[in-house]
Amino acid sequence: MHAPIDIHTYRKFAFDFYDSVLCSGPHQIKSIRALENSRGTKPKKLLETGLLYYDKIEKIEVHETPDKKTILIAPTWKEYSLLNQCGMELISDLLDTNLYKIILRPHPQSFVSFKQLTDETISKFSNHPDFTLDREKSGDLSMSKSDLMISDLSGIVWDYIFVQEKPVLLFETPSDLKGFEDTEIPHVSWEKDLIHNHLQTFNTINGIIDKIENLQASWNQELFREHRNSSLFNFKKSAPIAYKQLTEILNEVKTNA
Repeated sequence: MHAPIDIHTYRKFAFDFYDSVLCSGPHQIKSIRALENSRGTKPKKLLETGLLYYDKIEKIEVHETPDKKTILIAPTWKEYSLLNQCGMELISDLLDTNLYKIILRPHPQSFVSFKQLTDETISKFSNHPDFTLDREKSGDLSMSKSDLMISDLSGIVWDYIFVQEKPVLLFETPSDLKGFEDTEIPHVSWEKDLIHNHLQTFNTINGIIDKIENLQASWNQELFREHRNSSLFNFKKSAPIAYKQLTEILNEVKTNA
């Protein structure tokens, strides 16, 4: 899995033809089993692995004393993303307040699928002293330097909450998931449930400053530690588990050959 999310937003039949799946949490096992039951497909070996790249994400110690809070804007790349819907207006409004430093970390695919919009957004703010563009392979430094993230349905949301342990404000995206596994799974996705019950969202930039201030004042990181511990297998120590599981699969294949 490339993120701790449920499988609802994967394309249809994404997992149907695998023999084994290294799962990051129990919600993925629940959803894959639900699809197996509805489709009558052969049960897969679903392994309690964890999220491998979480072993590598670092909290970098930043020795800076900025006079302003730093906001990381890290959207996904789809047409419904924060960057496509209101990114330019959002960045402009935040910079106009003179209260924040802004780091923009576009999804790499944005430079391919929405190159003109992405380039225009960067060009508009590139000379502003409080604006920084992050195109590094790893987002560790930007996540460590920032105080709050604004995002949408990107997997980086959970990296920020679970590993960096910082607040996220979420842009509401459309719920129409035709062509995705969501249409056949009988229960709500893990992340949708978590978002609905515990995350602050917005669908217009009107009043965005108040939302940011309220979020910083009300954020309950202990609650998300509890969700992390119950939703992720082998947090920060999954690589040795995956190695053992893959070795066992390989040995089974050799034995049955």
